[in-house]
Amino acid sequence: MIIDHIGWACSDLEDGIQQIFGLLGVQPRAGGSHKGNGTRNALLSLGPDQYLEVIGPDPQQDITGTEGEAFSKLQQNGVFTFCLASDDLSQSAAVMQSLGYDATGPSNWTRQLPDGGKMEWRLLRFSGHKLGYFLPIFIDWLASPHPSLSAPTAGSLYQIQVRHPQADALQRAYSRLGVDGAVVEKSEEASISAVIETDHGLVRLGSASFAR
Repeated sequence: MIIDHIGWACSDLEDGIQQIFGLLGVQPRAGGSHKGNGTRNALLSLGPDQYLEVIGPDPQQDITGTEGEAFSKLQQNGVFTFCLASDDLSQSAAVMQSLGYDATGPSNWTRQLPDGGKMEWRLLRFSGHKLGYFLPIFIDWLASPHPSLSAPTAGSLYQIQVRHPQADALQRAYSRLGVDGAVVEKSEEASISAVIETDHGLVRLGSASFAR
């Protein structure tokens, strides 16, 4: 399956944008807000149908109990997940259920654009595991144009590097899904990073660190 996007979380979006600009040399463009999730984002294209999402708390929302609240308490900004593209979420759910994961959703999502427009998509997540954000999310963009089409290009995704105590379980899932470009290693400490190929060489985006 194709990796749709990399999630890079930050405790403050404006600071995160500047941090990514310093790393990749291209400024992420404002994407919009996710109502009810307490977040807003900015985007960089990584080529056709692939992008980097810089996501952080939305100061215009009450973030209590939302993903935005978790991001506001980050100990370190960084990569926290990746998302797989799917035009058949039912089939994606069946594949994951065959591996023993329980589907949650699909759920309907929207994002308000800076120009007043709206993006719409569906997300599929899985429960009944202790893999957290390391088990990918599935996304179907429905009729919305892919975000990579309107974001500045920063390069291309070279590799995802995952280290986790349950590396074998993750490797089975990635292999069954046909995830290309992900390297999995066993480690006591869980982390995920992304290597981006830019005009000035390979740049590694390190892992986020969440408050415990």
